Amino acid sequence: MDFQEFVRIFTESGCGHLKHIEMNVLYLHGLESKPTGPKMRYLRDRFDNYYAPEIDYEDPDAFEEIVDLCIDEEFDMIIGSSMGGYFACALGTGLDVPVIVFNPAIHSRSFEPYGVTFGEYDLDGVCVLGMDDDVIDPHVTCKMLEDDAKMAIMPMEGMGHRTPFTEFITAIESIVPEEVG
Repeated sequence: MDFQEFVRIFTESGCGHLKHIEMNVLYLHGLESKPTGPKMRYLRDRFDNYYAPEIDYEDPDAFEEIVDLCIDEEFDMIIGSSMGGYFACALGTGLDVPVIVFNPAIHSRSFEPYGVTFGEYDLDGVCVLGMDDDVIDPHVTCKMLEDDAKMAIMPMEGMGHRTPFTEFITAIESIVPEEVG
C-alpha cells in the first residue's frame, strides 16, 4: 500500500480511536540550509522518530551515506527541501519510501551531486511547489512529474523557493493525519 492510499484509508475509516501511529521520518535540508531552527523543532515534536543529518551535498560520499542511513534506520517517510528534495526523490525510488518534497531540485541544480541514482520504484508522495519559486521553476517541475501517478502536486501560491515556517506546517498537517506521527 502506498503512502497516499494509507492516508486515504486511515482518514476514511474513522480510525480516530487509534491514539497514535508511529513513524520514523528522515528530513533532508536544502543546499544552503542547515537542519536547525523552528522547522526542525516542529518535526521533532510532530513525529516520534525523526532524524535530520547535516549534509555537505558537495561531498562525493554524501548520497551513499544517506542511502546507508536509510537502509539502517528503515524510514517510513522522507521529507526533503530543494537539494534535499532531489535526494529524497532518488531515495524514494530506490528504497520504495514515500516522500514529501518542497521545491525539489530535480532540474536546474547549481551543480550535480556525485552518485545520485534513481531506482526502479515509482515516485510516491507529495510535491509541494512554491509557485513564485525563481530558483527551481515550478512549471518545469510539474511537467516532469505529470506522469508519476503516485505523486501529488500541492501548489502554494505566493510561496517562493524558501518554504516559510507556516507554509511548511500547513503542508505537513494537510498531508499527514494528526494521528500519524
